Amino acid sequence: MKKVYENASYKVFPGFYESLLYNSDTLCNLNYGRLPEGFCWEFVKGGYQNFCKETCEDWVSKMKDVLEDSRYADHDNPLGLKIGKYCGMWSPKEYNFHTHKIQFKVEVNLNKLKKYCWETCRDEFDKYLFENWSDRPGFWSFIPNSVCGFEYKYKRGKDKNMLIDIMIEWYLLKFVDFEDVEFSILENDYERLYKNITLQSEGDWSLWDYEYDSDTDRIIPTRKLEVT
Repeated sequence: MKKVYENASYKVFPGFYESLLYNSDTLCNLNYGRLPEGFCWEFVKGGYQNFCKETCEDWVSKMKDVLEDSRYADHDNPLGLKIGKYCGMWSPKEYNFHTHKIQFKVEVNLNKLKKYCWETCRDEFDKYLFENWSDRPGFWSFIPNSVCGFEYKYKRGKDKNMLIDIMIEWYLLKFVDFEDVEFSILENDYERLYKNITLQSEGDWSLWDYEYDSDTDRIIPTRKLEVT
Protein backbone atom coordinates (compact mmCIF):
# COMPACT_ATOMS: atom_id res chain seq x y z
CA MET A 1 0.00 0.00 0.00
CA LYS A 2 1.19 3.49 -0.91
CA LYS A 3 -0.43 6.49 0.73
CA VAL A 4 0.13 10.02 1.94
CA TYR A 5 0.48 10.03 5.72
CA GLU A 6 -0.35 13.05 7.91
CA ASN A 7 0.86 13.15 11.51
CA ALA A 8 -1.29 13.59 14.59
CA SER A 9 1.48 13.43 17.21
CA TYR A 10 3.72 16.42 17.83
CA LYS A 11 6.52 13.92 18.47
CA VAL A 12 6.49 12.94 14.80
CA PHE A 13 6.53 16.59 13.74
CA PRO A 14 6.38 19.57 16.14
CA GLY A 15 5.23 22.21 13.65
CA PHE A 16 6.39 25.84 13.58
CA TYR A 17 4.19 27.39 16.24
CA GLU A 18 6.24 28.05 19.42
CA SER A 19 8.25 24.87 18.84
CA LEU A 20 11.90 23.89 18.65
CA LEU A 21 11.78 24.50 14.88
CA TYR A 22 10.53 28.08 15.13
CA ASN A 23 9.13 30.31 17.86
CA SER A 24 8.61 33.97 18.77
CA ASP A 25 12.22 34.30 19.98
CA THR A 26 13.93 32.68 17.00
CA LEU A 27 14.69 35.85 15.04
CA CYS A 28 15.17 37.98 18.18
CA ASN A 29 17.94 35.68 19.43
CA LEU A 30 19.65 35.35 16.05
CA ASN A 31 23.04 37.10 16.36
CA TYR A 32 21.78 39.02 19.38
CA GLY A 33 24.21 41.84 20.17
CA ARG A 34 25.62 41.92 16.64
CA LEU A 35 22.75 43.75 14.96
CA PRO A 36 23.05 47.46 14.14
CA GLU A 37 20.99 49.78 16.30
CA GLY A 38 17.50 50.33 14.93
CA PHE A 39 17.44 47.10 12.91
CA CYS A 40 15.94 43.66 13.38
CA TRP A 41 15.59 40.51 11.32
CA GLU A 42 12.64 39.91 8.99
CA PHE A 43 11.75 37.31 6.40
CA VAL A 44 12.04 38.30 2.76
CA LYS A 45 8.90 37.97 0.64
CA GLY A 46 8.00 34.28 0.65
CA GLY A 47 10.92 33.59 2.98
CA TYR A 48 8.91 32.09 5.82
CA GLN A 49 7.16 29.71 3.44
CA ASN A 50 10.50 28.71 1.90
CA PHE A 51 12.02 28.18 5.35
CA CYS A 52 9.12 25.91 6.37
CA LYS A 53 9.26 23.93 3.13
CA GLU A 54 13.02 23.39 3.32
CA THR A 55 12.77 22.37 6.98
CA CYS A 56 9.96 19.91 6.24
CA GLU A 57 11.87 18.38 3.32
CA ASP A 58 14.94 17.94 5.51
CA TRP A 59 12.81 16.49 8.33
CA VAL A 60 11.29 13.82 6.06
CA SER A 61 14.68 13.04 4.50
CA LYS A 62 16.24 12.53 7.93
CA MET A 63 13.34 10.33 9.07
CA LYS A 64 13.93 8.19 5.98
CA ASP A 65 17.64 7.90 6.79
CA VAL A 66 17.03 6.91 10.40
CA LEU A 67 14.41 4.30 9.51
CA GLU A 68 15.86 2.78 6.35
CA ASP A 69 19.57 3.54 6.01
CA SER A 70 22.06 0.81 6.91
CA ARG A 71 24.07 3.38 8.86
CA TYR A 72 21.29 3.20 11.44
CA ALA A 73 21.14 -0.59 11.58
CA ASP A 74 20.49 -0.50 15.33
CA HIS A 75 17.03 0.92 14.50
CA ASP A 76 14.74 -1.98 13.61
CA ASN A 77 12.14 -1.84 10.81
CA PRO A 78 10.39 -5.25 10.92
CA LEU A 79 7.71 -4.39 8.34
CA GLY A 80 10.10 -2.73 5.91
CA LEU A 81 8.05 0.47 5.91
CA LYS A 82 9.41 3.00 3.42
CA ILE A 83 9.24 6.77 3.71
CA GLY A 84 8.91 8.66 0.43
CA LYS A 85 8.83 12.30 -0.59
CA TYR A 86 7.52 15.26 1.37
CA CYS A 87 4.10 16.23 -0.01
CA GLY A 88 3.00 19.29 1.92
CA MET A 89 2.09 20.87 5.23
CA TRP A 90 -1.34 21.53 6.69
CA SER A 91 -1.68 24.83 8.56
CA PRO A 92 -4.54 25.59 10.99
CA LYS A 93 -6.64 28.70 10.63
CA GLU A 94 -6.07 29.34 14.35
CA TYR A 95 -3.36 28.02 16.65
CA ASN A 96 -5.48 27.67 19.81
CA PHE A 97 -5.62 23.88 19.60
CA HIS A 98 -3.47 22.85 16.61
CA THR A 99 -0.13 23.43 14.95
CA HIS A 100 1.15 22.45 11.50
CA LYS A 101 0.96 18.85 10.31
CA ILE A 102 3.40 17.30 7.88
CA GLN A 103 2.40 15.14 4.91
CA PHE A 104 4.66 12.63 3.16
CA LYS A 105 4.43 9.42 1.18
CA VAL A 106 4.62 6.07 2.92
CA GLU A 107 4.76 2.53 1.54
CA VAL A 108 3.90 -0.43 3.75
CA ASN A 109 2.17 -3.82 3.52
CA LEU A 110 -1.23 -3.03 5.03
CA ASN A 111 -2.05 -6.62 6.03
CA LYS A 112 1.27 -6.94 7.83
CA LEU A 113 0.70 -3.58 9.53
CA LYS A 114 -2.73 -4.63 10.81
CA LYS A 115 -1.40 -7.97 12.03
CA TYR A 116 1.51 -6.23 13.76
CA CYS A 117 -0.78 -3.78 15.58
CA TRP A 118 -3.72 -6.09 16.28
CA GLU A 119 -1.93 -9.39 16.99
CA THR A 120 1.89 -9.33 17.28
CA CYS A 121 2.05 -6.22 19.51
CA ARG A 122 -1.61 -6.09 20.52
CA ASP A 123 -1.05 -5.24 24.20
CA GLU A 124 1.49 -2.54 23.38
CA PHE A 125 -0.75 -0.95 20.75
CA ASP A 126 -3.73 -1.16 23.12
CA LYS A 127 -1.74 0.70 25.79
CA TYR A 128 -0.73 3.35 23.26
CA LEU A 129 -4.35 3.92 22.21
CA PHE A 130 -5.53 4.20 25.82
CA GLU A 131 -2.78 6.62 26.84
CA ASN A 132 -3.02 8.85 23.76
CA TRP A 133 -6.57 8.59 22.43
CA SER A 134 -8.80 8.57 25.50
CA ASP A 135 -11.15 11.49 26.09
CA ARG A 136 -9.92 13.98 28.67
CA PRO A 137 -10.71 17.56 29.68
CA GLY A 138 -10.32 19.74 26.60
CA PHE A 139 -9.86 16.75 24.26
CA TRP A 140 -12.59 14.72 22.59
CA SER A 141 -11.06 11.76 20.79
CA PHE A 142 -12.33 10.49 17.44
CA ILE A 143 -10.01 7.47 17.69
CA PRO A 144 -11.08 4.39 19.72
CA ASN A 145 -8.91 4.03 22.82
CA SER A 146 -8.69 0.22 22.69
CA VAL A 147 -7.66 -2.34 20.08
CA CYS A 148 -11.12 -3.94 20.19
CA GLY A 149 -12.82 -0.63 19.42
CA PHE A 150 -10.16 0.24 16.84
CA GLU A 151 -10.63 -3.06 14.95
CA TYR A 152 -14.41 -2.74 15.08
CA LYS A 153 -14.39 0.77 13.66
CA TYR A 154 -11.90 -0.19 10.94
CA LYS A 155 -13.86 -3.30 9.84
CA ARG A 156 -17.05 -1.23 9.65
CA GLY A 157 -15.26 1.00 7.16
CA LYS A 158 -15.36 4.06 9.43
CA ASP A 159 -12.54 6.59 8.89
CA LYS A 160 -10.19 3.91 7.50
CA ASN A 161 -7.65 6.40 6.16
CA MET A 162 -7.36 8.11 9.53
CA LEU A 163 -7.04 4.78 11.37
CA ILE A 164 -4.31 3.62 8.99
CA ASP A 165 -2.45 6.86 9.73
CA ILE A 166 -2.69 6.10 13.46
CA MET A 167 -1.17 2.64 12.95
CA ILE A 168 1.61 4.11 10.78
CA GLU A 169 2.23 6.80 13.40
CA TRP A 170 2.55 4.29 16.23
CA TYR A 171 5.01 2.31 14.11
CA LEU A 172 7.08 5.43 13.36
CA LEU A 173 7.14 6.38 17.04
CA LYS A 174 8.49 2.89 17.83
CA PHE A 175 11.20 2.71 15.20
CA VAL A 176 12.32 6.26 14.39
CA ASP A 177 14.65 7.99 16.84
CA PHE A 178 13.11 11.45 16.71
CA GLU A 179 15.78 12.90 19.00
CA ASP A 180 18.27 12.03 16.26
CA VAL A 181 15.99 13.67 13.67
CA GLU A 182 15.63 16.84 15.77
CA PHE A 183 19.38 17.11 16.40
CA SER A 184 20.17 16.81 12.69
CA ILE A 185 17.54 19.37 11.67
CA LEU A 186 18.58 21.94 14.28
CA GLU A 187 22.21 21.65 13.16
CA ASN A 188 21.25 23.30 9.86
CA ASP A 189 18.53 25.58 11.20
CA TYR A 190 20.58 28.80 10.94
CA GLU A 191 21.59 27.97 7.38
CA ARG A 192 17.94 27.69 6.33
CA LEU A 193 17.07 30.90 8.18
CA TYR A 194 19.85 33.02 6.70
CA LYS A 195 18.76 32.05 3.18
CA ASN A 196 15.33 33.54 3.82
CA ILE A 197 15.78 36.61 6.04
CA THR A 198 17.19 40.11 5.80
CA LEU A 199 17.52 43.22 7.94
CA GLN A 200 14.53 45.47 8.60
CA SER A 201 14.72 49.09 9.73
CA GLU A 202 12.60 49.67 12.82
CA GLY A 203 12.10 53.28 11.69
CA ASP A 204 10.34 52.86 8.36
CA TRP A 205 10.19 49.00 8.14
CA SER A 206 12.31 49.05 4.98
CA LEU A 207 14.31 45.92 4.16
CA TRP A 208 18.09 45.97 3.78
CA ASP A 209 20.75 43.68 2.45
CA TYR A 210 23.63 43.11 4.85
CA GLU A 211 27.10 41.72 5.39
CA TYR A 212 29.12 40.55 8.37
CA ASP A 213 32.07 42.73 9.46
CA SER A 214 34.63 40.42 11.05
CA ASP A 215 36.67 43.35 12.38
CA THR A 216 33.83 44.65 14.55
CA ASP A 217 31.93 41.35 14.86
CA ARG A 218 28.79 43.16 13.74
CA ILE A 219 26.10 42.84 11.07
CA ILE A 220 26.23 45.84 8.69
CA PRO A 221 23.31 47.04 6.50
CA THR A 222 24.61 47.62 2.96
CA ARG A 223 21.75 48.30 0.52
CA LYS A 224 18.07 49.18 0.81
CA LEU A 225 16.00 46.61 -1.00
CA GLU A 226 13.20 47.40 -3.40
CA VAL A 227 9.98 45.75 -2.25
CA THR A 228 7.74 44.55 -5.07
